[in-house]
Amino acid sequence: AATAPTVLLTTPSAARGLDFSNLTHVYSLNVPLNDAEYAHQAGRLGRLGNLGTGIITSVVEPSLETELQGLIGRVAGAKANVEVLEVVEAEDLSGLDLGEAASKDKAVRRLDDIFELYTTEEGGQ
Repeated sequence: AATAPTVLLTTPSAARGLDFSNLTHVYSLNVPLNDAEYAHQAGRLGRLGNLGTGIITSVVEPSLETELQGLIGRVAGAKANVEVLEVVEAEDLSGLDLGEAASKDKAVRRLDDIFELYTTEEGGQ
């Protein structure tokens, strides 16, 4: 029988020091764009004997995509397999200026879509 996924939601500062031996996915909103912080956040996959393999999903605005790819290259080197996914919204709100709250809400909805993709029976591992 399949077991339901266990999900832990935390702030970046609360995640420091938390170690889980069976962590397979890290989802990041408000991705830190400096090497040390990103390595710490993404490093949750390599704790307590884990081989350090898994899926790290970072949700960023398209304007930060190149910067994030450079950061991943510096932190993980050739070991990183970076795949850029674009989540298309049902309605295009790009012409509206709804402020920071709307941007964060949109990012959370994108993260929900990505989480659903990787935790469904067809898309999960």
